[in-house]
Amino acid sequence: MEQRRLREIILDNIEAKDLSVRDVVERTGMPESYLNAIINDHRDALPAFPYVRIYLIRLAEVLSLTPTEVIEQYKAEFNEKVSGAADMLPGNRFALPSSRRRYLIGGGICAVIILGYVLSNSGFFGKPSLALSMPPQNSGDPYIVNEASIQLVGQIQPGDKLLINGQAAPLTAEGSFTIEYPLSPELNTIEFMVSRFLGRQISVVKHVYYQEASTTVPTSVRTSSSTQ
Repeated sequence: MEQRRLREIILDNIEAKDLSVRDVVERTGMPESYLNAIINDHRDALPAFPYVRIYLIRLAEVLSLTPTEVIEQYKAEFNEKVSGAADMLPGNRFALPSSRRRYLIGGGICAVIILGYVLSNSGFFGKPSLALSMPPQNSGDPYIVNEASIQLVGQIQPGDKLLINGQAAPLTAEGSFTIEYPLSPELNTIEFMVSRFLGRQISVVKHVYYQEASTTVPTSVRTSSSTQ
């Protein structure tokens, strides 16, 4: 009498116990792809035997079969998937094949080179800049006004940070700013500090003299702006 194949044994017992393939998968924890591969004789979809063994034992228990008989039957039908001298478990199951490691390492090196090129050409590490419209970049020092406030207007590179007298200044996405700045009577010192992530920073100091209508600028006022 011809010996029944493992697929027939599994299907007969699934039917006898009024189960479905999904029921068996849930009770054994066996990947459904493994069970379907055994039932449909799709050998290429099965891993090496050590990865299947524990599922075969659980399968036998759920279907009231003898684990050793199920395992021996599996070995007889899927012997090319049983580990041998040429199919050993890797010392580290999570280790990547050497060819994949080479591809990953090579890809990583290329990514670093490309990233470095992009950053070096984008000014990411360079010196920031500041273009002042108000007070004018090349105005006299001090810049004299007759109002109690001044609009600070200028432009920095997008992505850079701006502090005005130590306070973070609001910027548009393009890096421009327009800020109403209150003035004290007579001389006001305004420092613009522009910094770049992982880059340098610059400091520009401007002096604004608030001259009230009834006063004149003292001739002793002599200051100069500085840039770092």
